[in-house]
Amino acid sequence: MTLCYQIPKHAKEKSMRFRKCLVSGLLLVFMFDMTHGATVDLGVNLTRQSLQAEPAGKTENIGKMEGDFSVWPTILIRSNDAFFTDSHWGYSYEFIAGKFNIDKQEVEGEQLDLGTEVEGYYAYLIPMFYYKIGQIDNNERTSWNTTLGLGIGIGYLNLDGDMIMTEVNSNIKKNVSGSGIGMSVGLYIEFDNNDWFIRISNYAPEVEIREFNLMLHNVSMIFGRRIEFDI
Repeated sequence: MTLCYQIPKHAKEKSMRFRKCLVSGLLLVFMFDMTHGATVDLGVNLTRQSLQAEPAGKTENIGKMEGDFSVWPTILIRSNDAFFTDSHWGYSYEFIAGKFNIDKQEVEGEQLDLGTEVEGYYAYLIPMFYYKIGQIDNNERTSWNTTLGLGIGIGYLNLDGDMIMTEVNSNIKKNVSGSGIGMSVGLYIEFDNNDWFIRISNYAPEVEIREFNLMLHNVSMIFGRRIEFDI
């Protein structure tokens, strides 16, 4: 168990302690929930990422980078589906990690090569709440079902590179290298038939690195197979 009882003097230290507490709490819940069973999704991921920058503590967009479409093998680890009573509303905990590389700046709606590049990796741990349209029992499914999900959890970003804050009429490269933990939002729509599925999703962690708030939008479509384990 993690106890969070010290009150730091500075707001930044408070924010960091809160994030550590949040990470510890979600990890404990995730590990406990996994003792009831786990699901591993294996598939091919067609993805495209974008990186948006804002001044720390503000909501003003000052720069954005766009990546190209890429195809990667992917592994998504989830706790088994859990439904509320006899309804089609349910939840699960999801963990996914991956790499990215972005080298185009967005300027007035166009993607331009300005000699900047940001690469790194990300990870999410999110409790997802969803509504399933169709049969909820795997053993009874005879057709494709649809699931709509939304969640808020924690995200981790590790970045290496630079970008230009084009929205403030600047041509100066800013170093955005660093790492951080912050909040992450995820939403998806999924179509599944027995152990096969197609998922379209957007996960977006937001972290504070240097003097910027950086948000990575990870839009993807996964086609794969689902393997369930009873622990």
